[in-house]
Amino acid sequence: MNALETSSGFDQDSSIFSFAMGWFDVYCFICGAATREVKVVPRQMKDVPNEFGRVEPAYDEDVIGDEDMEWFQKCRLIGFHPDAPGKSKYYVTDPGGYMGYGEFDFCEGSESRSVVEDFDPGVLNFGEHGVDTNRVFPFHGPCYELLARVLTGTWDTKKVNKGALFKAFGGLISEEIFTCPNLDYGDACKAQEQEWESLPGYEYTIINPEPRRLLVNDIIEVIKGEDFLDVPSDLALGHKVVRDPFDSLPEALIRDILSYLDNQSIFNLCQESRGVFALFRHDRSFWEDRIRNYTPYFEELVDAFTTRYDSLVTQDPRKILSWAENASRPRVGISGFLLPVANRRRIWSVCEQIAREYHPNCPSEPDTTCEMQKIAVGNKMHFVGCNGKSVFDVEQSYWIQTWDEYDDPYRPWTLKTFWNSDWDLTGITVKFNQEEPRMFGRQGTEEGAWETTKDLPCEIWIKGFIYFYDDTQVTYGQTDASLMQRPLFAAEDMVIVGLQGQLGNQPKEGVTPWILRLGLLQAYPGDDEKPDPGYFPDLRPTEELSWSSESLSLLDAPIWESETFKFVPGNVGHVGNTSIKIEHIPMRFLMLANHPSELKKVQRISACVRSKGSSQHGKQKYFEYTVTNLRASFNESENQPARTIRDVDDDGTPFPEQDWEDFEIDGPGGEIVEEIAVVPRYESAPKLLELRTNRNRTVAFAADRLAGEDDMPTDTRFSESVEGERRLTIKADDGDVIVGIVMGFGHRQGHWERLLEPEREMFQTRPWTYEVYQRWLETYLFSSFSVVGVLTMSRDA
Repeated sequence: MNALETSSGFDQDSSIFSFAMGWFDVYCFICGAATREVKVVPRQMKDVPNEFGRVEPAYDEDVIGDEDMEWFQKCRLIGFHPDAPGKSKYYVTDPGGYMGYGEFDFCEGSESRSVVEDFDPGVLNFGEHGVDTNRVFPFHGPCYELLARVLTGTWDTKKVNKGALFKAFGGLISEEIFTCPNLDYGDACKAQEQEWESLPGYEYTIINPEPRRLLVNDIIEVIKGEDFLDVPSDLALGHKVVRDPFDSLPEALIRDILSYLDNQSIFNLCQESRGVFALFRHDRSFWEDRIRNYTPYFEELVDAFTTRYDSLVTQDPRKILSWAENASRPRVGISGFLLPVANRRRIWSVCEQIAREYHPNCPSEPDTTCEMQKIAVGNKMHFVGCNGKSVFDVEQSYWIQTWDEYDDPYRPWTLKTFWNSDWDLTGITVKFNQEEPRMFGRQGTEEGAWETTKDLPCEIWIKGFIYFYDDTQVTYGQTDASLMQRPLFAAEDMVIVGLQGQLGNQPKEGVTPWILRLGLLQAYPGDDEKPDPGYFPDLRPTEELSWSSESLSLLDAPIWESETFKFVPGNVGHVGNTSIKIEHIPMRFLMLANHPSELKKVQRISACVRSKGSSQHGKQKYFEYTVTNLRASFNESENQPARTIRDVDDDGTPFPEQDWEDFEIDGPGGEIVEEIAVVPRYESAPKLLELRTNRNRTVAFAADRLAGEDDMPTDTRFSESVEGERRLTIKADDGDVIVGIVMGFGHRQGHWERLLEPEREMFQTRPWTYEVYQRWLETYLFSSFSVVGVLTMSRDA
């Protein structure tokens, strides 16, 4: 099995990409060869059985030198990270070692650390039919350089378009066997089992293909011999030729035809056509040109003709080319100093196959009149829509192309939005005067597609966007409480000069695809150079999440505009394995008070706690719990009803009163919540929700409980399950107080893990039918908290 199409993740602490499976080898996507140690034995030991009585295949150590035993054990990965900061979303890691069991280990400082900063680690999938954006493709560094040579004409890998290469690799995955690319690796295919087989005679397939200048001397020693001398030909066989169609062709046309043929085909043609043979037999410049320009895989031979030409003027370049074609031909059993050339030639053939997929994916040459392409920086592409399948294309549109355009006081402009027949946003354009519109996305052309237009004066420019969306259909102009809001604004002192993003996979034929992700392209006004490498605009905490419109209505202004309330994020960067994407989880508020003076009304904070099931810690069985809702109760004398973060669960079911745990607060006596803590988990919902007051009183909601003899939960807390784990603490800044708790519920609990993928998709689609609702009840599913933060105000407000 050629285990090349994989899904990856990144462990931020150990610099390890992981692939879920048992022991297996993964192979270089470019050359198809091993990425870890191979078996090599002395020739006299090749038939000696191992401890189990079997003779294992092994390479001959007399054929493979020490310098060829290390290069293939260092690998790089190319991947796509749509959440990466910066304008580029494709990356190539620094070299790392394959550790087995689907793990690659990279050294500190690897590009992989920065580019996958926000990856969701945990157990990842392998061979996901080519649709997972977390997939990566491994390859050797020397193979990557050789591929760059084929794709760009240079050895400089920086000139390779990583996006085009990543999509080319994805396009080469076999539809029948998803872990095998549609590439002919030649003899390397023979060794590609679950583990690499070190087949004797195939040693050349793992020889380092890098050019070796020391081979020039060996080559000169061979081709300067008498067998390669240029001697006159006295063959006169033209009278024996009955008919040669090339005799009627002009020489210029014959030369054009030969320019399309490989070397072996030309030798075959010379054997078949006496006219072609006679025309080129002693044409030294023709054969030297073939050596220099038609044997790109034989760098050392070209080098010999370039640097040692004077010593070869008496030699026949036709004979030298014929020798080179045969001596460097990849084949079983080859040995000697041309091993690296043979492997390079084999890999060159694979690179040419990749090139046919790569070049159509390359973007057209950039518009040199658009200054912003060199200046603008991007950051995260935000989800503003939902999508069932992963998307790998990233589009860009520059609305401002020069600073002169931006500063022009006589350029009014028009903003248009485009919507498909399903009322999904598909495109946004900016148009200055009578110029061509600058489009991001698509304009719907189907019946029912429509658009909006807004004419604006030159002194007004876009500062940001607010998207209203939900799983259900959203009508243009709709802003009611059932929707989520997603803010996206320019960074401080920066100007939005364009957009980048992705369009969703449209399942409906004839319907324009919608905008799935959107990110801002920004620049500092007047700058003519890009900021320092690695710089990207920071996101405000409020821009990393979506917000419940109903909760936002509780504030004096949306949280990103409010001058009264401040959002303090908690575990936003420590959430993984949510049932829906974190950006689709609406953040909701539990308002303890609308003003610090109202905190004295708080009498009780309660949490609705439900069991996630049982677990084992050593020999001790215990039950895990999670928070599904929060409630604040107030002094009866205040005649104020209790407040909850949400009224019902996602399925519309209420929260049973017997599941609530209470924590009494002496609000009238001045007791307030001063700190909130959780134990973050990347692979599941956070454990615990701990509140601490200014009197140093604490409560731990959803703490684990020991199982009793009847295997039922007891009231005894079980702290060992989180012993030693880091708590993430959230508190107000100096001078502020906590007046609200922010939560998002994005984890599905119950029997969610037992569901098949079609059922999960069914539950994520609205509106539910009666049958779907009944199936939900049968699965004992409920949602639990994933994200927590706080709202604060100035103590002196």
